[in-house]
Amino acid sequence: MLGSGASSSPVITDMFNQQSLSFNGTDESISLPDRLAEEIAEGTFESSAEFTLSCWAKVDTISSSGTIFKVQADSTDNQLTLLYHASSNEYRFSVKFGGSAVVCNGGTTNTAGASYENDGIWHHIVCTVSRAEDSQSLWIDNNEKEKTAIPNPDLDELFTKCSIGRNSVLNNAFWKGDLKDIAIYNRRLSDAEIGIVYNAGGRDGNKCIDLASGTHVSNTSLIAFYRLEDKGTTAFSQINQDLASGTIVNAPTKQTSTP
Repeated sequence: MLGSGASSSPVITDMFNQQSLSFNGTDESISLPDRLAEEIAEGTFESSAEFTLSCWAKVDTISSSGTIFKVQADSTDNQLTLLYHASSNEYRFSVKFGGSAVVCNGGTTNTAGASYENDGIWHHIVCTVSRAEDSQSLWIDNNEKEKTAIPNPDLDELFTKCSIGRNSVLNNAFWKGDLKDIAIYNRRLSDAEIGIVYNAGGRDGNKCIDLASGTHVSNTSLIAFYRLEDKGTTAFSQINQDLASGTIVNAPTKQTSTP
């Protein structure tokens, strides 16, 4: 039922999108293994930097910034961070290589012109890095919000820590809101592929990455995929389970709200 290997294309049955996790913004998160951080670094190292993070998110009313995903080296000079910035009221994707940082901003309002905070809507968030295109970008709901040149110099040390729902190094900036279907690729998804994921839906309310269909986004270089439907304390990855499965910390609430 589950794939194995970063480039595998598993043949599995569709799994109905049943649950998500809601995080309290105080102490709940998911710790991911150091070896996954190293795997991400291998895809973003030096001249071959390629990376995509795709997820669904709902942010609650917040008073401080909350981290969706962060991977970082031992120093603060190399890191990738996706967060909701409280004082600016927007999603942000920050790339920092070799001590130089560039930020993509997501804007302060959703498609209806309202704040993202506590709007009760699942939003598809995608951030990409491509050294081949010399670009990083932030997408929200199939709209490219900002695209910029990625920082120079290149990544100059391996990533060693990563997590979902908190700053993996400082152990702060906890996420307050809901998360679902977090996928990590060591390649840049194309614009068309981002649209496929956003518009996915084998059944009503089932906007999840489809590992079963050959007409969906290719699993090439998919190194981790968290559906966040786990029953215990392990956040199982549907791909590379031995490499990528993490630990759920302080029991974020399981719920039936899904994209």
